[in-house]
Amino acid sequence: MKDEQHNAFQGLLTFDESLLYSSGHFSSRNELISCIVAMLHGVEVLTYLPTLYLYKDDFKISPALLTFILGLIRLPLNSKLLLAFMSDSVPIFGSRRKSYLAIGSFICFSSMFVLGLLNESYSIVLTTLLFALCSLGSALCSVIGEALVIECAYKQSTDQVTKTISTFYTFRKLTFAAMSYLSSVLMMIIKKREIFMISSSLPFCVFFTSFFIQEKPFGYYLTIKEQYNRLVSFASKPEIKNPSIFLFISMIVPSAGTAMFYFMTERLHFQPEIFGRFSAFQAIASLFGIYCYLLFFRNISIRRLFVWTTYLVAAFCSLSIVLVKRWNVVLGIPDKAFAITDTSLIQFIGEMNSFPIYVMATRLCPRGIESSMYSFLWTVQFLGMDISTYISSGLTHLFGIQSHNFKGLVPMIVVCAAAQLIPNFFVSLLPKELPTVQMDDDVTATIDEAEEEGQGNEIQAGSEIYVYKFCILVVSFYKNLVQV
Repeated sequence: MKDEQHNAFQGLLTFDESLLYSSGHFSSRNELISCIVAMLHGVEVLTYLPTLYLYKDDFKISPALLTFILGLIRLPLNSKLLLAFMSDSVPIFGSRRKSYLAIGSFICFSSMFVLGLLNESYSIVLTTLLFALCSLGSALCSVIGEALVIECAYKQSTDQVTKTISTFYTFRKLTFAAMSYLSSVLMMIIKKREIFMISSSLPFCVFFTSFFIQEKPFGYYLTIKEQYNRLVSFASKPEIKNPSIFLFISMIVPSAGTAMFYFMTERLHFQPEIFGRFSAFQAIASLFGIYCYLLFFRNISIRRLFVWTTYLVAAFCSLSIVLVKRWNVVLGIPDKAFAITDTSLIQFIGEMNSFPIYVMATRLCPRGIESSMYSFLWTVQFLGMDISTYISSGLTHLFGIQSHNFKGLVPMIVVCAAAQLIPNFFVSLLPKELPTVQMDDDVTATIDEAEEEGQGNEIQAGSEIYVYKFCILVVSFYKNLVQV
């Protein structure tokens, strides 16, 4: 009787497991975990406003010093390429993904938890150090999450890869939307330190799920030197070099965003809550942009799609003139409604503009340097964004825009909107179509042979399957959302 019950129970488990993996979106355990890692982005979003007010009100520092400290806090994010090298080349306890994700999430969790325990009497140095540690842990988790997405994309068609990446970014955007608005609401009802304590729950969830990553033991590991040489060699190929140059060019385009922020706060008197609402609507618009591409535009040429979406982005950027000139009031449109609509439209089109590039990068990335290759592309993007910030700052000074002087804001918006069209002159650097096969080399073949020798040694789960099923239930609502 007990044997029959045991067999029936095992059959039920098998049935449940087949349901879990039958979806085209959650085809593996690692893909689900990558979605949970994507939600870790919510820590930065949830703590952004409390961090600003913590330094401004509690430590009473100047805006210039606050800007400098925020730069120090974000400094570890620039180490993603180094962290990716370590993850791909230096396994810990035989693991290239699980151990690094556990370490990164634990660093992020512990730093946020300690920040929640501290009171206002602690020094600004200790507080800044804890924030920087959280950024370091978040960067490490991001590296592993992106590597898991790429690994899940192996042996998949281009359509399947697109769905895999859209799933990852959907969880990131949903978390961004929820946390953006939640942060502004919590600021009005609880203390800042309590928000830090609440935010520590997200990295704890990632730490908990990191132990369920499935990895095959590698018989061959690249050294850091070998990996660096391979990355340089691979990035020098036209298929990667040209899109990377194009990505850099598209990122250095200046923006009037900071000047508009001053205009909205000083002239329109927008409160922090409305900026949380802005971020939430932008994240939702970005999500719609991803799925519009997935449903309607994934078979269109990358070049053609980018050119037309760039024209639309430039047009929507110029709509800020309507807000500055207050023409929206003449039309009977409230300032907040117009600002939210404008920024959401820009985000919606911008997501369709950039998403195919990341799909292409995932298809081209060879095995063994998943983290390094993707982090290299992010480094290119961050470098372009930094240069864009400096150019925007120079334009702000050139047009004489101050906290109470916005006479030069309209000309600056016109210049920035026109600059959005610059990448169209370099669109030939992009391939005409998304690649249908992965780019490999001799090292990839060596890795494949080593993996075949270790076939059957895949890390198995025993009692952990029950916890994993619980994690599935937490995100099961998403299955209906992403049905295509």
